[in-house]
Amino acid sequence: MPLDTFVAPTTSVKRTASASKGVAVSVSYAAELTDLRVLAEYAVGHPNLLALLIGPNQAGLDALVKQLGESFDIPGVRRVPKAPVVRSTRGAR
Repeated sequence: MPLDTFVAPTTSVKRTASASKGVAVSVSYAAELTDLRVLAEYAVGHPNLLALLIGPNQAGLDALVKQLGESFDIPGVRRVPKAPVVRSTRGAR
C-alpha cells in the first residue's frame, strides 16, 4: 500500500480518576502512530533508530515472496530459500 493512502485511525480515551485517601494513581503511556510518512522520514534521518522505528513486516514480506515468486524485487530485501521439505513419493498401501 502506498504511503499516500495510509490513514491512521484516530482514537482518544479520556480517563478521569477520583482522588481517594490511600489510593495512588499512575498513568502509563504508549505510542500511537499518527503519520507514517513523517515517521519514515524521521527514521531515515536517524539511521541509528531506523530498525527500532520502522521494523520490517516479516509476514507481509513472506506473503509477497510467495505471491510473486521469482519476480519478487524489492530494494533492500532478497528472496532466500527456506529449509527443504522432505516427503515420501511412494504411494500409500
